[in-house]
Amino acid sequence: MDDGRRAVLLLCVPLGNTSFLGYPLTRALLGEAAVPSAVIYDQFGSFLVLSTWGLWVLARYGGTERPTIANIGRKLIRFPPLIALIVALTVMPAEPPPVVASALARVSDALLPVAGFAVGLTLQLRLPKHELAPLAVGLLLKLALLPALALGLVVALRLPAVAADAVVLECAMPPMITAGALAISARLAPQLAAALVGYGTILSLASVPAWAWLLG
Repeated sequence: MDDGRRAVLLLCVPLGNTSFLGYPLTRALLGEAAVPSAVIYDQFGSFLVLSTWGLWVLARYGGTERPTIANIGRKLIRFPPLIALIVALTVMPAEPPPVVASALARVSDALLPVAGFAVGLTLQLRLPKHELAPLAVGLLLKLALLPALALGLVVALRLPAVAADAVVLECAMPPMITAGALAISARLAPQLAAALVGYGTILSLASVPAWAWLLG
């Protein structure tokens, strides 16, 4: 496996679509009480991993210079999702002024279609044969193995039932669109990145309800 495909798997397998799909699916399958746990998983799990591990993978496999603590740190402090999270936790009031809330809503509404469009442009229904094995491995890990490991972990930790179910379901979400878009922009196996996001999203419409059923 070449570096590009390895980098895509390292980005897209750990990082799930825990907000755009995660919130509504958690609400629909587990109920409103599970949504706060899903939000914590997304903000303090997915986006922190994207801001640290994700940036390291991009620097290691997609950069022209050897990743060091200094250049990873520079990328980290300039990474928009992390900046937004810090602002939200420090200076943003729980109920921002209507003008600010409206502006943020418009920006967030536009972001996902743009990222989805970028991924969709690269998606191909028929992939080259050399992309099929890493695609199958990535989807198996993301949709089946990682949620199973999460289930074992929450049982071992004896988390409250609602939080435990939300963690497993969020872990079962398909690959994150942002992770796929970053891999594509860095020219790291773009066809594989788009396929993991596209086919993963389609398959998750069956796999995520199956996990919810298994959780009872």
